[in-house]
Amino acid sequence: MHWGMSDSEEELAQNSPLSRRVRWIAWSAVAALAVTAAVVLATRASHSTRHPTAAPTHASPVVPAPNVRTSTRPRTTVPPRTAVAGADGIWWEVQGRTLYVESASGRPHKFARSIALPPQFAAPGSRATVAVDPVTGWVWVVLEDSSPSFMLRVSARSARIMREIRWPTPVRDVAAYARQLYLSTDQGTATLPPHGKQPRMVPELAGVVGPLAADPMRHRVIALDLVSHPARIWAVAPDTSPVQSDASFSADRATIAIVGRAIWILATNGTHASLRRLDSTTLRPTRSVRLPDGLSARAILASGDDGALWLSGDRLVCADPTTGTALHAWPYRDVDSVASGRGRALIAAGSRFYRVSLRPCRAVS
Repeated sequence: MHWGMSDSEEELAQNSPLSRRVRWIAWSAVAALAVTAAVVLATRASHSTRHPTAAPTHASPVVPAPNVRTSTRPRTTVPPRTAVAGADGIWWEVQGRTLYVESASGRPHKFARSIALPPQFAAPGSRATVAVDPVTGWVWVVLEDSSPSFMLRVSARSARIMREIRWPTPVRDVAAYARQLYLSTDQGTATLPPHGKQPRMVPELAGVVGPLAADPMRHRVIALDLVSHPARIWAVAPDTSPVQSDASFSADRATIAIVGRAIWILATNGTHASLRRLDSTTLRPTRSVRLPDGLSARAILASGDDGALWLSGDRLVCADPTTGTALHAWPYRDVDSVASGRGRALIAAGSRFYRVSLRPCRAVS
């Protein structure tokens, strides 16, 4: 028994209309599948040739361009330096573009008021100086080592800025006395009269470049001339011609401090530094004192008040204003100014303030 079809029957089945329709449907399905497959392949190919999607900006690595140097050193900003001065039981403190007024006998950090200064005082690395006129009590805040320089007169009574002066010449040091502001510049010494619009150079002090200090006990200002070799000392009194002393000293740099009747200079010559007291009349050295241990040749005299002599360098030293003998030391470096009184002191070092008790500094407490 044969279960299959014969050749004639198979040929007849293949040529039937129904068989041709089935084959047509099958071939159509195969063609459709082929077209679909081609479309899929083409789509995949097109996606593979596109640019990859960029990563978010905040996650993208920074790739330097060819021949461009990139620095891995972090950027550092030098903050403005602080400054302080005191008179009549009031401390004036500059930090950035703010002037704080504080009672020396009050609670620490309890400010009576604050005054906004021009934005230039907050510039990185800026240096301000506070000078108090011992005759009038006028308070001057001066932006040093800047072009233009700024001079602000502040009322001690109302704590308001009374005058603001811009001057194109950079100021290196300042002293206030008898309604005048004395300014040391690279061209010489200038003065700002009480109602003057701009400082003016003192003809006799042209080329006299160096630190300044008010000497109220003898009604004058002392100016050091460090450009001359050897260095010279000048006495400048209001409304009179400056007088040059016949005294001289050898120094590459020097600072000056006047405490009561005592006039001190700290002179550096190469790697050697000496502390000298000057005669108040002749301005000649009368006493030479060895620097206290721990102070290098780059030490300076930090401005102070209320009978304190301050030496600053690798540390801060309080010295007897009569003999220059060191009394006590604190571990504060590079102090620019000190205000003392009522048994304590306020120290301006770098961009910060420090408060210490004057009890160890017996001679001035």
